[in-house]
Amino acid sequence: MLAEDEEGVKEEVERRRQFWRADWEKGVTHWSKTLSAALFLMFATLFSTVALGVVIQKNSSNRIGLAEYLFMNSLAGMAHAVLGGQPLLVLRPTGPITLIVTILSNVADSLDFDFFALLAATGLFVSLLMVAAAAVELPRLIRRLTPFTHDIFACFVCSIYVKDGFSQSVSFF
Repeated sequence: MLAEDEEGVKEEVERRRQFWRADWEKGVTHWSKTLSAALFLMFATLFSTVALGVVIQKNSSNRIGLAEYLFMNSLAGMAHAVLGGQPLLVLRPTGPITLIVTILSNVADSLDFDFFALLAATGLFVSLLMVAAAAVELPRLIRRLTPFTHDIFACFVCSIYVKDGFSQSVSFF
């Protein structure tokens, strides 16, 4: 691996900074394209957010639900659009995240823990893990992943949706 191919967070910010103003100017100048893309992404994320928000509301005994999913999705989306350098990135809750929160809810119930304390501790630990990964530039290893890795993750996500759909159908009848 060549040293010039490896970029850290600092170098990435420096590289993207030169385009920041031009990106905003193009977005305002071509407002119709910006509006159509924003509306498409809003509806694309809204439907999955609503679906997963309803699922987590049921699975967490109404401790977290649709309102929280909608609020955090909109807040994170706006912050990422302004600060992230990729304003049209689709941000939304995912099946694996919903599954993790469901598991945390079940663990909190079975061990008589405070759900929100466990959720906050998990979030802090994941944040520290992400900072550590960025500090040692682990994201540069993403190029070593193969399509097999992607297919395994896609299979995992699909199995969550199939299992939830099947169990909902069975419980309905």
